[in-house]
Amino acid sequence: RTVSPMRESKTHSPQADTLSPRAVGRRLRAWRKASGLEIIDLANGIGEDRNQISQWETGRSRPSVPVMWKMFSTFSLPSDCLLFGAIEALPGRLIPLVSAELAELDTLENTTSKE
Repeated sequence: RTVSPMRESKTHSPQADTLSPRAVGRRLRAWRKASGLEIIDLANGIGEDRNQISQWETGRSRPSVPVMWKMFSTFSLPSDCLLFGAIEALPGRLIPLVSAELAELDTLENTTSKE
């Protein structure tokens, strides 16, 4: 029996979680902060509005593919890091910083969800 593409798209997969706007936004924020960039620095570097960057970082939307490629090339951000969470693709000095930022986001989200 074959499964229709429509049915397959509704199944849960870990990769879908990895690519969710929230997951991409969390990694973008962690990378930006670990890199010492303000939202305005990232916005100016890729020609986007700072409010749009905020929307991405909070998971309310996700950057388009062309915008992501601009981030990858302008800031030497490895695509595997942003899209799939492969922080080991980052330069060595950023790995512990991004890990710490993600841990801080986890703590903030856990605190907020308990209130």
